[in-house]
Parts: sequence; C-alpha cells; structure tokens
Amino acid sequence: MLEVMWVNTKGFTVGEDAQEVVERMRADAKRWVPEETGSTKDYMAGVARRVAIYAGAEIRYSDEMEFLRELDRVGAITLRVVR
Repeated sequence: MLEVMWVNTKGFTVGEDAQEVVERMRADAKRWVPEETGSTKDYMAGVARRVAIYAGAEIRYSDEMEFLRELDRVGAITLRVVR
C-alpha cells in the first residue's frame, strides 16, 4: 500500500499500488483543474509542466511509480510505502 501527501495542500491519497494512487490523484485533480480529463499519462504530463513552472524542477514520468518517486524527490509530495 502507498500513501501520498501533497506538501502544499496536505491532501492525502492512498492506494494498493502506484497505478491506483495516480488514478485517484487524477480523479481528484479534475475538480480543480478542468483540463485534467485525459489519460493518466496526460495527467502526469500536466503535473510535470506545473512542477517545472512553479518549482523550477523537471520530473520524469515513464510510469506511475517513477512519477510518484520524482514528485517525492522534488518535495511536492511525501511518499510512504505501508506494509
């Protein structure tokens, strides 16, 4: 199980694996970013663009786990693996 907390908003997402967590993050983002209606890949690309703009950091996102690890690396989220 994975736990993700957004550092800036303290928003919290939990899922069995990285795919489930990112899908939940994408579904939640649709409420405040109307253009986030595409695929998970589109969502990850959109977040990567915003991270580059607001944090000045580039993140890689070849898959959901890399996306989460990269967000953790740049300080956008706190990622925890829970057994």
